[in-house]
Amino acid sequence: MSSGEEKIDKDVWGEYLKLGSPVPIVAIRILEKYSLVSYNWDDWNEGMKYWGENGWTIIPHAPAGLFKTKIADKSERDKIALRYLRKNDMEDLFSNLQGMRLNHKDLNEAIYCYNNKCYKACAMILCSMIDGMIYKRQPVKKGSRRKGDSRFFEKIKESGLKEDLLQQSFFLLQMNNLIAYLTKLFENGKDFQLDTKVLNRNFLLHGMSKKNVSQKECKQLFLAVYNTKLIIEGVNGRLKKKNVNITQMLSN
Repeated sequence: MSSGEEKIDKDVWGEYLKLGSPVPIVAIRILEKYSLVSYNWDDWNEGMKYWGENGWTIIPHAPAGLFKTKIADKSERDKIALRYLRKNDMEDLFSNLQGMRLNHKDLNEAIYCYNNKCYKACAMILCSMIDGMIYKRQPVKKGSRRKGDSRFFEKIKESGLKEDLLQQSFFLLQMNNLIAYLTKLFENGKDFQLDTKVLNRNFLLHGMSKKNVSQKECKQLFLAVYNTKLIIEGVNGRLKKKNVNITQMLSN
């Protein structure tokens, strides 16, 4: 990593963490100030997508540069990520989530299940929370079903926000990381015959998963809830300048 990238890693993520999730729009605007044009954008973008595809969205306490590097060995990759998700880190994440405008009844039930090692129940609640955040912000159109997966964010990128979002910023990196994660989470199970490497929402909620849900997978889902909400609030913050919200934008 170059000295310039190290400065981005330290300064930008530091500002992001100091603000915390109760003010996600402001946090995202700070990240957007830092262009990555001269910092190997393709490497950053591919790295972010790679970590998302392998189950990891942005970890608040991890250095930003972590997600730039592709780590092929799964056990090593998970081991490194989990260093930033120890007990105190999870308590901070729970606190940040509780400061967000979420369904707190569901959130508190998920935290209770997590603390009591009921990981399958925890994962099911967290998947439903992600579903809810995505479904509720899509317009109801006659003859068209709302989509509960990464296509929601792809639609946002393809919309009138292109001028605002399609720039080389940490906000776009975070969105691409989340899209890669949700694409795997909602991956078509091919009539439940697909052998998925990461937790699959469709297998889990339809009672077709043959795998036990792990503590690690619950940590990944808590992160996904956090990042989904962060991105949604960031987009709405952008749209506020145009006096519209996500639902209105997607209605056009």
